[in-house]
Formats: sequence, structure tokens, C-alpha cells
Amino acid sequence: MDWNYYDTFITVAADCPSETGIKPLCKKNGKTKPGIEFELLANNPYGYTQEELLYIVQRSKEDYYAIS
Repeated sequence: MDWNYYDTFITVAADCPSETGIKPLCKKNGKTKPGIEFELLANNPYGYTQEELLYIVQRSKEDYYAIS
């Protein structure tokens, strides 16, 4: 089954009360999953599919815990 979005631009809901977003905070012992995703996407907008992003984040978390 394919869960990726193709040729789709996802926007903020019209009834969302927030006016701006914030960068996800890091933990004392390292980056969080949302933090890693944010950095990847901020540095390379539209550069990853959902599947690629999930894979990269999973690998980076595994590598981090293997080193720790």
C-alpha cells in the first residue's frame, strides 16, 4: 500500500488559531523526531517524499542511539 502524497500541497486549515509555527525543541539527550524532520525540510524544501523522510529520520535516530 502506498501512503505517499503525489502532486499535493498541504496547507494549514483555515480555522487554525495559530498565526506562525515554531521550530521543534530539542531534548537534553539529542534531537527529537520532529526536530530532525524540521531541519531536513527547512534545508531542502520539497526535496523528499514522505517515504524518504521517514526512512532518513529512522536511520538517523538508530545511528544516534547506536553511538550513545
